[in-house]
Amino acid sequence: MDHTAQLAASDYYLVESTREWPRRIPGGVVHEEDGLLLVAGTTTDLSYLVRTGTQPAPSAAATLERAASFFGPLGLGYSVITRRHADADLEQALEAAGYQLTGDRPAMVLEHAVEGRDPGPGAVLRRVQDTQGMSDFAVVASEAMPDWGGVALAIFGEPFSLFGMPNAIGYVAYVDDQPASATMVLVVGSVAGIDWVATRHEYRGRGLGEAVTRASVNAGFELGARIAALQAEPKAESLYRRVGFFSVSSYRWYACPSAG
Repeated sequence: MDHTAQLAASDYYLVESTREWPRRIPGGVVHEEDGLLLVAGTTTDLSYLVRTGTQPAPSAAATLERAASFFGPLGLGYSVITRRHADADLEQALEAAGYQLTGDRPAMVLEHAVEGRDPGPGAVLRRVQDTQGMSDFAVVASEAMPDWGGVALAIFGEPFSLFGMPNAIGYVAYVDDQPASATMVLVVGSVAGIDWVATRHEYRGRGLGEAVTRASVNAGFELGARIAALQAEPKAESLYRRVGFFSVSSYRWYACPSAG
């Protein structure tokens, strides 16, 4: 793919994943209109606005007004997610309005399957295929990302687990039969989105995150994806580069200065 197509695939997964998580959270709200996607979870940390790129978006000023009118009645703070390559006007308006930059994550893609990796001595890699696997995945995600613990349980636990869908595959690495590391792939259209890469603290530094990531990438291509995409936490960028991902842009999170 050329750079324009790579950006389009990355943006597509950003929007689709932002839409997917709140759909599975009790009380979650998803609203899409006029080129804007607004999602409200149960807390400020789970509430976002992002331009979809599917039609001309409202001006930066109108976008912020739309955000205030949506989130205000809910009593929630929220974040606006911007695309470095497409939202310079919105970033300028956010900074002028006092929004705080809280995240700047590389947008990374990969266009081919990769060599698998053995998880190492005493470890085994398993695909999530049953209730126990779902529970183990949620345990790893909850402990590695405590702020998202309840969300992980809602998304991946029974009875409405995302892993019940044919386009979602999860992997868990076990060490001495204990769930240690996990990640998943969600295939939307022709894009394999790699998400929820997590390793419990006591098992870090063993290459488990890379092993589960490689497995998820390959599962995505086996499901028919043409490109894999992810939004990297900066501290994990080197892991993804070892797998073969490269940056095409970045996404920035700007937090609303006050709730409502």
